[in-house]
Amino acid sequence: QSTKTVQKPDKKFGPVFPKEVKELDKQQVRLYGFMMPLDQAKKQKRFLLSAYPPHCSFCLTAGPESLVEVLADPPIEFTFEPVVISGRLAVLENDVVYYRLTNAAAAKP
Repeated sequence: QSTKTVQKPDKKFGPVFPKEVKELDKQQVRLYGFMMPLDQAKKQKRFLLSAYPPHCSFCLTAGPESLVEVLADPPIEFTFEPVVISGRLAVLENDVVYYRLTNAAAAKP
């Protein structure tokens, strides 16, 4: 939540990451959140992890600072309950998403 979205000199909007967030780049992390599926499969290989529970299947729950793109291997079974996911975090300066979790797997809470 400490990451801010600002208008850059090139007039595009993008993130400004605090030092603590930048230090997480390429680190193994565990994240707690809610799955937002990107397809209709029972097991999700690529989904968004949100800091907030989804309230509408057509709406994002918050801005990009509270969403993480997750690339899971093996796929993770979809649930409406909160989940803990572990993987390698990428902090992204020039992408549609601000964060990406790769080699992700379900973790025990």
